[in-house]
Amino acid sequence: MAVVKMKQIKTTLSSSLDYISRDDKTDGGRLVSTSYGPWRGAADAETAMLADLEESANGLKKNGVLAHHVIQSFDPNDPITPDQAHEIGRQFADEITGGRHKYVIATHVDRDHIHNHIILCAAGDDHRKIRIRRTTLGEWRKISDGICRNEGLHVLPEPDEPRHARSLEEIYAAVRGTGTKERLRTMIDLTAAKSHSFDEFRDLMDLMDVTVTIRGRHLTYEDQTTGLRIRDTKLGETYDEEGIMLRLTRDVIVPISFNHRLIAERTDRNVTVWVPGTKHQRRIVIPMDRIVTDGTTWRAWLTDHRRITILDRHDRYADTVWTQGLYQWFGRPDERLETMADTRVIDVTAGRTAGQRRYYAAQGRRLDRLREETRALNAALRWTGETGRADTAVTALRDRLTEERAGLAASIIALADAIERDDPDLQVERREDIADRETRVTSLEQDLTAIKRTRKRLDRDTPDHRHRDRDDHERHETRNRNTTRPRR
Repeated sequence: MAVVKMKQIKTTLSSSLDYISRDDKTDGGRLVSTSYGPWRGAADAETAMLADLEESANGLKKNGVLAHHVIQSFDPNDPITPDQAHEIGRQFADEITGGRHKYVIATHVDRDHIHNHIILCAAGDDHRKIRIRRTTLGEWRKISDGICRNEGLHVLPEPDEPRHARSLEEIYAAVRGTGTKERLRTMIDLTAAKSHSFDEFRDLMDLMDVTVTIRGRHLTYEDQTTGLRIRDTKLGETYDEEGIMLRLTRDVIVPISFNHRLIAERTDRNVTVWVPGTKHQRRIVIPMDRIVTDGTTWRAWLTDHRRITILDRHDRYADTVWTQGLYQWFGRPDERLETMADTRVIDVTAGRTAGQRRYYAAQGRRLDRLREETRALNAALRWTGETGRADTAVTALRDRLTEERAGLAASIIALADAIERDDPDLQVERREDIADRETRVTSLEQDLTAIKRTRKRLDRDTPDHRHRDRDDHERHETRNRNTTRPRR
């Protein structure tokens, strides 16, 4: 018997067919077949499926389901051959479709367990779509179990609970430099290098059993097999949303964000967005491959130092601005302060009584402030130059940080190019360069944050600032007394 999983395909039919039929996974393409007839490649299969979808009752609908991707995984301890697994997959596909829906099946032999990838066309020979209900997956698993039981195969049980602790295999792999995070970084690098949009990147990662989720300003990568979740910050600065988009675009980019209500028109290739504050009189056109969606918030990653054409409401030329000029309407992105700050840990459990615990907590906060002020002083001495002014240090740090980030972006793009050219030596060199630049960027960000926080704290503690606060408080109290005086 086998574990069965299912996913929907809405936009990446071509890349999904390309992936499952790769020669390096299917014994040189030998383990790929289709119910359309002889296998002639992914492009022909895509054309045939799209034709079936066009002839269906509702035709091809925007954001509609194009196909269903079913994965059938066998127990690695079962004495099953690739050809036997492929034949079991064909029987399984025929039974779950009732012979009414065409499919492509590919048997992968590149992992420790043999598994089938089956892509079912959503439209059937009767021009109706497959109805997927809550019970469908369970029904299909029973069909798969029945076929496997007849072949004398075992069940590959699914885990009852997500496994978050590392196994000995993962620990030894980490010592060899091939641990969970390193494998995930490599997978992200390879997948982003061959993706053309964020949605395609996310779908290809999903094919490899990794779910990519946008959580505010961060990405979370989840291993579907173990349930292990890793935040982008745990992998490094170059694996956040900006780092992924740098790999996809191979260009220096800047983000703008907008609410989905500003969308005027949308096609498969472009989205037209009203420019905020123009009362629907001006709009810009953005390619969909530059878009990342997070619920009602959309982010567009645009090439820097390029002129953007602004149209009027009738799609006529109105103006042009440089990319950075869009920030006068869309707003400039905030600094990533959460990545700049040091990790702070105060042991509030020290002490036996509540009073002792409060005392130790207060001492911890004082030590924490002293540590930050020490870092700020050291950073200021390095960056103030001859003037000795904090604002000089902030300006110098910002300039250096901009320079280092630009270098980091260039290194990410260079890594994507090295992967595309299949040059392993150059890939190692680029990764080392990225690691060095990440270290420098992190140090600069921490220096900048320490100086800014300390300067803000000192400004708040100055006599003039306290005097202004006291005057404001007295005026507030006087106003309250006047407004609450009882009538005679």
